[in-house]
Amino acid sequence: MPWNQFIVDSSDIESIKRKYDFSSIPFAIISDKEGKSIVRSVGFDSKKSYQEQRSFLDSLLKECK
Repeated sequence: MPWNQFIVDSSDIESIKRKYDFSSIPFAIISDKEGKSIVRSVGFDSKKSYQEQRSFLDSLLKECK
């Protein structure tokens, strides 16, 4: 995948949950170059197809360049 991904060790998960305010996996934050959150996605939306989600992410990535 062309974006940064982070894997959190189980011993650190509680502090990460507090820092980013989430309670579900998958969890994604898309941020701008300054680190400001522009989109938060918590959980899985089975109503959206993979292609819809991919198109949405691609459009956000183009805006961030």
